[in-house]
Amino acid sequence: MIELPVVSSKSSQSGSTNTAMNSNVKVQQRIYHCMKDCMYFGEFNLIDRDIPLIVEQAIKIRKCTFLDLNYNNITANGAELVANALKTNTSLKILRFWHNHLRDTGASSIAQALCSNRTLTTLCLANNGLTDKCIPDMVYMLKKNQSLTVLYLDRNKIGDEGMVSLMNSLHYNETLQNIYLHENAITDHSIDSTKKMFRKNYTLNLLSLGNNQFSDQGRDILKIFANSNDHIRLFV
Repeated sequence: MIELPVVSSKSSQSGSTNTAMNSNVKVQQRIYHCMKDCMYFGEFNLIDRDIPLIVEQAIKIRKCTFLDLNYNNITANGAELVANALKTNTSLKILRFWHNHLRDTGASSIAQALCSNRTLTTLCLANNGLTDKCIPDMVYMLKKNQSLTVLYLDRNKIGDEGMVSLMNSLHYNETLQNIYLHENAITDHSIDSTKKMFRKNYTLNLLSLGNNQFSDQGRDILKIFANSNDHIRLFV
């Protein structure tokens, strides 16, 4: 019988420490080589322990205006760290969190932070496993926030309850211009609230609802109604 070598806990801890240090070095190098205003960390294998360095160096010190965190492994814990920085940040304008693992808790943290943020204009939370549970915080944010113009919530699991709440909140929002909700779980039950929003809102320019669960008749109803509206483009 061949005996496998036993790895001591000290060696294991040392390996973990080295991995963390190497990750920090990669992040620092990327920050150094990026333009001052734009930080690109898309597909960078980031995890939550990388976020404090990004918050400190990219957001607080470099005062970046564009932060790309797409296609990583960031969870609600990492999102909360970014959210805490957003509460007082006055430089970041575009934040992209597409295809991470924020879930409802992480999305709610970001939304709550934007209630006091007056700078961010574009937020991407697409493909993060979001459901209707995070929508109340999104709705409250849309009532309070006066800077956000583009919101990506596509490729999630938002249903009719969340959709109706979002459409109702847009009766009073005078800032948001584009909202992306395609590839969710929205059905014909959201049509009436969408039509009411069309009548009330004069700021929204684009509403993306493609690849949801509308019936053919439901899609036709929305298309006909959208064609009679001269200020909102609808994709369904």
